[in-house]
Amino acid sequence: MRCLRRFSLALVLITSVAAASPNAGVPALSVTAPNGQTSILMGSAHVGVEGMLEPDASIFAHAKRFITEHTGAPVPGDSGTSSGTGRAAWATTLTDAEIDVYLQRTRCAHLADAVALSYLARPSVQWANQYAYTICDGSAVPPPRDAVVLGEKPLDVLSGTLEDDAPTEARRRTVPPRVAEDAFRWALQHDPKTVLDGIRDAMNRGDYESLREQVDQSFGSAAGAATMNHIMVDERNAAWMPKLRGYLDEGHAVILVGAMHLPGPQGLISRLRSVGYTVTPILLPARGAVN
Repeated sequence: MRCLRRFSLALVLITSVAAASPNAGVPALSVTAPNGQTSILMGSAHVGVEGMLEPDASIFAHAKRFITEHTGAPVPGDSGTSSGTGRAAWATTLTDAEIDVYLQRTRCAHLADAVALSYLARPSVQWANQYAYTICDGSAVPPPRDAVVLGEKPLDVLSGTLEDDAPTEARRRTVPPRVAEDAFRWALQHDPKTVLDGIRDAMNRGDYESLREQVDQSFGSAAGAATMNHIMVDERNAAWMPKLRGYLDEGHAVILVGAMHLPGPQGLISRLRSVGYTVTPILLPARGAVN
């Protein structure tokens, strides 16, 4: 699926440039709890792009748990509208030309027009936004890191989450319609391949600050980026900390979150270090690496 659910980015963890070669390794973090237990914390861009390095199954060699943000299960009311136009509030001012661009891209993803238009009626922009980043060059798009790592997880490794789906979707719906609209409009105005190639290159070299800058630009304004970051990143980070610390204190966890949750004074790296956890940049073995 050619999609972009949402950009999720972070601070510079490894400064050396890693080319799109499986020998370069995948930037990640080793987290050691105050009790000495160690786990792996990884960032994800939540998007698959050709050439993006992904970790191999060896990351689960000593793992007891695989932890993600939430399960992604559907929640009630996700397909409802919030206006009398058949569109959600964030989509009411889209022009015919903008909708034409959106439909051109959804057709490249083999999505029926009726389904694509129904996404404009959803309370949050998430589904429409992912298809707005479809690349129409006919190339195959690999699955995102979330799916890659889940597919590598052994059956005896337990699954867990940092939050429930319903409150997460409720939070997403509190994003002001204008912020969601501006982000969607920005996606339609930019070449998806250029955007996604930039995401891939930054992820491969561990340049999460560059990723964050790219994502902030995609909201169309500094105010929009600040609003989205506060609602969907900073407040969730604070809410995650009790469960996250529990998993880290137990140890042997592989934890995958959007990379935007890692950087800055409100990021997970700073939050963990402030309460006694040691957070160290590492390189994980990449899929297809030659030893």
